[in-house]
Amino acid sequence: MAFVPITNAGSISFASIGREMSPDGKINLMHQIASLIEDHDLMEALADRLIAMARPGQGEAAQCHALLTDLAQRHAAHQAVEMEFLRVDRCRPASPFDREVALFEAQFGTLDESWSDYLGRWSVNRIAAERLAFCSETMDMMTALKLRFACENELLYPLALEAGRIASTPAPPPSSLPRSLQL
Repeated sequence: MAFVPITNAGSISFASIGREMSPDGKINLMHQIASLIEDHDLMEALADRLIAMARPGQGEAAQCHALLTDLAQRHAAHQAVEMEFLRVDRCRPASPFDREVALFEAQFGTLDESWSDYLGRWSVNRIAAERLAFCSETMDMMTALKLRFACENELLYPLALEAGRIASTPAPPPSSLPRSLQL
């Protein structure tokens, strides 16, 4: 499994969720719904910490920026995992699942743009210079991200589970026994 380093304190394995090699050498991209929801829980906790730290007098600008960077990296890694199962069969005629994903993308498409703009706008120096604006915008952005996570947990992931795009339990470990016995 490949691990994506996120902080100096360690690493997390967003990029390794469900990436087991099958006996034929192909990567199994069956992600576990529980792991995806745990990712959201972790990112929501980081968002809450950032909201609290963004308030004037609560944390240095550099600390706010470091926490924002950590959240951004984790979110990017998580979205890369989601891309694998949410958009893998987009070439086929639209299934009910594909239609729901397209609707979700349309509803949250501007959030992706806003998130990118937000990340590009808030440097350490700008956070220090415009703390009240950073606090206000951070509250709005983190609230929007948390809403998206809730919609994914409650709508998209159950649909992906039903469509067979993600698993409810881990895949069994690959057997170390040979595939055929020679007598």
